[in-house]
Amino acid sequence: MNAANACRRRQLTRRRDGLAGILTWMVLLALPMCGQGAELPAAYSTPVLPEFHLTDQFNQTFDVQRLTGKWTFVFFGYTHCPDVCPNTINILSRVYHELKQNAPMSSDTQFVFVSVDPLRDNPEVMRAFLDYFNKDMIGVVGPVAELTKITAPLGISHRRMMAKLVATGDKQYLVEHGTDIVLLGPDTAVQTRFTLQQDAHDIANYYRSLRKLAEHHADTGTQVITEK
Repeated sequence: MNAANACRRRQLTRRRDGLAGILTWMVLLALPMCGQGAELPAAYSTPVLPEFHLTDQFNQTFDVQRLTGKWTFVFFGYTHCPDVCPNTINILSRVYHELKQNAPMSSDTQFVFVSVDPLRDNPEVMRAFLDYFNKDMIGVVGPVAELTKITAPLGISHRRMMAKLVATGDKQYLVEHGTDIVLLGPDTAVQTRFTLQQDAHDIANYYRSLRKLAEHHADTGTQVITEK
């Protein structure tokens, strides 16, 4: 093979690989246009989560190993939340039931609700709360120091509104917190985030497409690298 033909072959290979990459991303970029829900976000990655030690609604340890090896929808809120949290848990429950129709996918997918109100939320309170919405969801509670180990890397803010608590001495207060639904991959890295403006059907469809893309890259020995 002469130098000119070798150069030509390398150019064709680069064009083919470049086209494959473009087509791959077109799959995800086209997803926000599907369905009747609001526009879905672009996917991106963050560093793998550090160690933390929390407790689930059955008094079992919940740590980073409980997230490893599974795809996880996680939402941060609290059981006394008057509106945002019940609405979001309801959306996640609908996503759960839609994905449950696809048994292979639902078997390695979990839904986690992490409380950012350790003063009122304990395992018993969390269990009663989730029993009302979806008993298969995982409820997580723990002290602020441990919560921060997972909320800080994920960029989730939370702050207890202390004014009424200090004035009255009771436990009737609100907690400000981030409202994104965060999707973690099997390595605990963030894959994407969803907002309350997106409906359950669109979230489920986006997730299915993301999983197919991840499986394709696994089969071909390549890696999905997503950016904000």
